[in-house]
Amino acid sequence: MRPTFSKPQLEFTFQGEAMRYRVGKVEEVIGPFTIRLQCITDIEKAIDEMFEELEARGCGDLLEDLCPYFGTVWPSARVLAGWAWEQGVFAFKGKRVLELGCGLALPSFVVSRLGAEVLATDLHPDVPEFLSRNLAENPGAAIRYQHLDWKAPRNLKSATRYDWILASDVLYESNQAESLVDFISQNLARNGHAVITDPGRAYWSTLVEMAENAGLRVTWEERAFKGGEKGVVLFLSGTKEGSELSPGEGSKLSGS
Repeated sequence: MRPTFSKPQLEFTFQGEAMRYRVGKVEEVIGPFTIRLQCITDIEKAIDEMFEELEARGCGDLLEDLCPYFGTVWPSARVLAGWAWEQGVFAFKGKRVLELGCGLALPSFVVSRLGAEVLATDLHPDVPEFLSRNLAENPGAAIRYQHLDWKAPRNLKSATRYDWILASDVLYESNQAESLVDFISQNLARNGHAVITDPGRAYWSTLVEMAENAGLRVTWEERAFKGGEKGVVLFLSGTKEGSELSPGEGSKLSGS
């Protein structure tokens, strides 16, 4: 079953760290779950407005830190959420799950519904407000939150190792592949799994190579993203002898 979604409808505004956002609500249907999310109604316009606002204040250098990319549901997040639902309750019930760069945290909401103990993390200062609002929109979901820069693994407050580490569309720069592998290696349980979805950016192959060099078991598959574009779902296991994840090691499959 493909994830379905609606276009956000403008309902209200609220003040974030650097600007007032125009916010609407969407419904994301993942398998049997309907996840209701407050999101930024026009992400491109919000970025332009933030740039203008910061430039006017003489703070243009803060755009990288405050850019509201978090405020929409990206295709990679839908693919990751859909993949998680396909694995079912057996894969996630009672398991410790960490989502990196969560944004609106759609995958976290899905694995929470599947019974996982979820910690969502992000860097943007406005993510916890959106998460709080969206938890109120989805009674029964239980998601903890921590501000985290996964490029500095020691910043994770807990010594817990996670059964699952999830991330979607987090590889924007060449050095991020190495940082992501380092973080996963330090925080993934021995027989745990990391799942990263990516829209086919240049650095995912670097991530594969570095993960293999770090002793992680690597598999991947191709999936159709929104608009028919091909993206990658990458599976990393805590040991090369870890339990099997489909598809077979090193395979590339077309799917939806």
